[in-house]
Amino acid sequence: MTHSMNIKTHSKTAYLLYIGVGFIFGLCLNQIHEVFEQGVALEKSFYVVVSVLIGVGVAQFLAKHVSCCDHVHNPTKDDKVFLGLIALASLVHTFFDGALFALTIQKGVQSLLVLLLMISIHEMIRITALYTTLKSMSYTNNIVTLVTLGASSLGIGLGVLVVLAGISVGEGTLFYEISSYLSIGLYTLIATDIFLWLRNKFKQDLYFSWSVIGILIAYVLSLMHQH
Repeated sequence: MTHSMNIKTHSKTAYLLYIGVGFIFGLCLNQIHEVFEQGVALEKSFYVVVSVLIGVGVAQFLAKHVSCCDHVHNPTKDDKVFLGLIALASLVHTFFDGALFALTIQKGVQSLLVLLLMISIHEMIRITALYTTLKSMSYTNNIVTLVTLGASSLGIGLGVLVVLAGISVGEGTLFYEISSYLSIGLYTLIATDIFLWLRNKFKQDLYFSWSVIGILIAYVLSLMHQH
């Protein structure tokens, strides 16, 4: 009976983690789509395509070959680089959420509440996916909270402060372009690394299809965000 319960718990955890990593992959795909759209609008589509492909390729290479990302994460290893990448990705990603939030304040309460709801749902899923994964790797609550919730809160706060200071960081600026490429590269690296870690941990490919659910959730949320 105990063995059967362990198998069910093991399977449930695998499903949730694969949905989570799928959601992170979905974030990458959404950002790539946004960057492509902006590149076409600014007549820089070739430059954008080449830049994104190079960034994704480098991230895939690093995720598979860099020693800090050997997919055997545990708290006894020196995994500071891996944790740092997650914190940096969270900070960059949420910076623009904070900037958008500050810009929307001027459009009225209704627009602000709608945006707040979309950001809350989006971030809740992203942070939960990363938090659950890192906890499954046996990192402490303090470390996991710091690199997920802590870094995300800092990113939102910085985004709000920068906009309120009158600094332009929106679409069309060099800062926005560089940050978008950085975010895509970081999350591609992190998602690839986590995915390979999951395959090593659960030793089964039947969970892979559940990643598609995560990708679809990210896609639906992106559509809601646009409207």
